[in-house]
Amino acid sequence: MKKMLLVMAAGTLFAAGTAQADTVTSVNVVGYYSVTIPSNRIALVTPVLESFQAGTLEDLIGTQLPVGSFAYIWDRTSNGYISASRTARGGWGITNLILRGDAVWLKPAAGTPDVTVTFMGEVPGNYNVAATTTVANISGIDAVGYGYPVDILWTNTALSQAVPDGSFLHVWTGTGYNSYSKTARGGWGTANSLQIKAGQAFWIQTSVPTDWEETVPYNL
Repeated sequence: MKKMLLVMAAGTLFAAGTAQADTVTSVNVVGYYSVTIPSNRIALVTPVLESFQAGTLEDLIGTQLPVGSFAYIWDRTSNGYISASRTARGGWGITNLILRGDAVWLKPAAGTPDVTVTFMGEVPGNYNVAATTTVANISGIDAVGYGYPVDILWTNTALSQAVPDGSFLHVWTGTGYNSYSKTARGGWGTANSLQIKAGQAFWIQTSVPTDWEETVPYNL
């Protein structure tokens, strides 16, 4: 279960589900995003807010997951994982940054009850030089995420349109994957009606390297 709450300085609520239709004027927009990970499950997430600090695991998650939990950051440069575990004395132990559009698995320690992790930060938008977000050189099988705090129809993303026919989308359900393919005649098939939730990362599989640039879908 995921929740997004963005709060304007004046106290106006900015709901993720209506963000594409609403225009709000503000310069100090902060918010939080929460994801609940069921017991003995893992979650594939992406930051959708600008971190108040550098954006390490310590900055984004801190002590919200118990000692013995793991995080696996997908490193798009090496096409592999950067692994970290939370220890009682050393925290997460790494300083790698996790930026909007990056993907990371969160795995609570075995036996942990349902746990909610909350990410806090500043809402990206034209006022803080985030009018566009680019994830460069997506190729092969790559884990990425939509970098803005809104739910979006998959086929409304620039990525769904940019990758060629024959590409695949793999979406983690919590227990396995739903996979979709792009064809010349049918587009994305059943993924034509698929909604990507705010903060949800996914896998894209394409034979053609693709730069993914999205424009902020709301005004601040």
